[in-house]
Amino acid sequence: MKKELESFCQLKNIQAGIVITAVGSLQKAKIRLASSVQTNTNEVAELTEERFEIVSMTGTLSAKNGMHVHVAVADANGEVCGGHMLEGCEVFTTCEIVLGECKRFAFERHADVNTGHKELVVVKNTARDLESEYYIDDEGSATTPTGKKARRMRQMRMMEMERERLQQGGGGERRGLFSRIAAVIVPPPTTMRNVNEAADAEYVAARIFSRLS
Repeated sequence: MKKELESFCQLKNIQAGIVITAVGSLQKAKIRLASSVQTNTNEVAELTEERFEIVSMTGTLSAKNGMHVHVAVADANGEVCGGHMLEGCEVFTTCEIVLGECKRFAFERHADVNTGHKELVVVKNTARDLESEYYIDDEGSATTPTGKKARRMRQMRMMEMERERLQQGGGGERRGLFSRIAAVIVPPPTTMRNVNEAADAEYVAARIFSRLS
């Protein structure tokens, strides 16, 4: 099961995935248990003699930085065993896993001097496509943007990336400047049309200032 999750993340290039829920059964389970004693920090439970129902699964996944998933399973008597899911968990009949993806972010693992482990760090996904795949329309439906709407959404994303670039380069004060330039080009927005125009104007102002600096 662990290999299948890793393969799926690689196939879909998931950089920031989360396990929302899972239900199913296992015929084998391999779980690293929590340990409170120094002499036994990595006790592993290998369950092979029974059938088990998955009662809980949660964790994070990344095609680039691997996965960290915990699972809890119950036997025929309702006894539960849970911990860190290791390779060796085999599905018995079926397993339904619901994953979520945070496309604008990426999960990384950085060494932590306090814990001695590589801990989760959430960063912006700079490799994401500038084209929005969809937006939520007035009826609450997911719709693919086209024409002017697609251009405006793309410009707003590029404007956001420009702001981040200026901030990373010590340009925190500059952001306020091109925002004021945008306010001159287009008055403060009062309608949805003006909101879009203001976003376009601020993006243009940001690009002009970036080239002048």
